[in-house]
Amino acid sequence: MILKLILGSIVVAAAVIGAIIANGAEVGVFAYLALLPPMLLMPLGMLTAGPGFKAIGELFFLIRFGGGERDRNLARATLRFFDKSLAMTAILCFIVHFTAMLKNLADKDAIWPNLAWALAPSLFALVIHVAVSLPLTHAVEASGTVESSPAPAETKPSFTTLRLFGGMAVALAGIVSFSPASFASWLFVDLSSFLIIIFIPLGMLLAATGSASFKRAWASLNDPEASLESLRKARLAYRYLALSFRSAAMVGAGMGFVLMVKDFLERTRVGPSVALIVISALWSLLLMSVVALPLEAAAERRSLEIGGAAFHS
Repeated sequence: MILKLILGSIVVAAAVIGAIIANGAEVGVFAYLALLPPMLLMPLGMLTAGPGFKAIGELFFLIRFGGGERDRNLARATLRFFDKSLAMTAILCFIVHFTAMLKNLADKDAIWPNLAWALAPSLFALVIHVAVSLPLTHAVEASGTVESSPAPAETKPSFTTLRLFGGMAVALAGIVSFSPASFASWLFVDLSSFLIIIFIPLGMLLAATGSASFKRAWASLNDPEASLESLRKARLAYRYLALSFRSAAMVGAGMGFVLMVKDFLERTRVGPSVALIVISALWSLLLMSVVALPLEAAAERRSLEIGGAAFHS
């Protein structure tokens, strides 16, 4: 299956490159190789922090040898999370380069090439989805049906703090690798954005759940004997954490847009307003991607491992 996947991916990539060339556009192959680190490292980091490498191995085992409905639910959850990681990578790469582009609007000739480069990760993510995710999804659904193995009585939790932080580090490295100069130049440091990013999620969490629910959710992930009910509550807690980060991004973007419209004729105020939009979105979505989504995925996987129902976010 792995060989077929590689061959199919090569054919899809060749088709895309051939279509671009046939359209008369130039393809800077070496330039586009710069997209590989973020498009590989961030999904890899998110998968490591969330479902883990074990999930990937089980997916290919299911495709080759078959399995039961429990095994398919685990594989489906892994593929859904992989698609989500691709989407978040594309969005974050766009925000990173779009922010850098806004800093250099004086060069009119560079605006459209820069915008195209900001959109390139989205195309890359779509190609990976078409060449990898969709074939794997079909293979999972078409896999043979055998009696699903019972959930193992683990002596240690499948989720570990080391795996979480290791995956987070890899994912962050992937995003930084897309534009190291922008991160090194403190381009993404903005006090007003940080106030939004920190205190809106904090306020939402205090209003709805408090710290106790997250302590219980964390304990459930690290408890090999956690019940389905405790894992269900853990999934909901981390899902709400993701919602709080997403809400912070929306509030920051909305506030920045309102301020930008208000001070549109005062050019010195437009820059800070735009910075509030893009920087609050960047850090909120980045925190959601490397913290909340992997934790939610880990809780869902733990639940599925012991026979829980599939959880669709």
